[in-house]
Amino acid sequence: MTLNIPLRVSVLLIAGFWILTNADSLSIHIEMNKYYEKMDESFSRIARSTALKSTSLSGAEKLFVREMKKNRAYYTLIRTNSKGKVISEAVRGKKVERPNTDVVREKWFQTVKKTKEPYYSIIRDDDRGRYYLIWSKPVIKNNNFVGTVTAKIDLWDSFYEFSNSVYYPFLVRLNNLSLFSHKWNNDFTYKEERLTVPGINRISVRYIPEKKGFSVAVKDTSKIVSDTDVQTAPVIQKSDTAKDKVASAPKDKKGNPAAVLIITIIVIVAGGAMVALVIVSRNRRKAFLKELDEEQ
Repeated sequence: MTLNIPLRVSVLLIAGFWILTNADSLSIHIEMNKYYEKMDESFSRIARSTALKSTSLSGAEKLFVREMKKNRAYYTLIRTNSKGKVISEAVRGKKVERPNTDVVREKWFQTVKKTKEPYYSIIRDDDRGRYYLIWSKPVIKNNNFVGTVTAKIDLWDSFYEFSNSVYYPFLVRLNNLSLFSHKWNNDFTYKEERLTVPGINRISVRYIPEKKGFSVAVKDTSKIVSDTDVQTAPVIQKSDTAKDKVASAPKDKKGNPAAVLIITIIVIVAGGAMVALVIVSRNRRKAFLKELDEEQ
């Protein structure tokens, strides 16, 4: 009877950890969408900043450097004038330059200059094998178009930054390809949800659905969902050979009290460590989003 209290505590810790991580996994697509919304809002503030509207380039260049240190997903930030000349360019790992190159024929520049509205797209760098988001916004001064600010965002790096703040597993798919995985195992039973990332039409995330016992399915090799088939409602995938297994309740047996106590202590410590890890991850996530919200 003396072991009832620690056993109950360990069960509560494990149950609390399961609820915490599973609840997170249910909203992962929402959290990802918010992550890119925050990034877009932050980029909009860059476009509206006085540093970008100044005739002096040093202010804009210092702002670019600060933003690239704050958000590692930025690969390039450039400022053009109204004629399509790149007057300032900051590239990750390099010094800020003023190349004066011509981008007047680039679709993003033509679109932003004509509409004075943001432009979002995605490109693939075959040499590096990377996908980049191209976000471009107009720089408006006294209601006049004076140029653009454009970000080249490493898509893989952006998901990596997001994954640093979460514990639960997920897999991001772009078109028919797996783009980024975090603690993912192909044996998982999963749901698939579309993501809303500015510039991308077909991108989705797979995650573990809410399920009794947090079960894992047998590896699914017969059914693969193309991103073109992903619907707004969750899609649940499971191997045809996977079966729910219910274990019979063990008979009440007297065990070694000392051994049980040791196991109980280990479980309590492990459970507490897992809960602490999730809480720390959440706090890092909140701090990162708060940074993105700060006015320049």
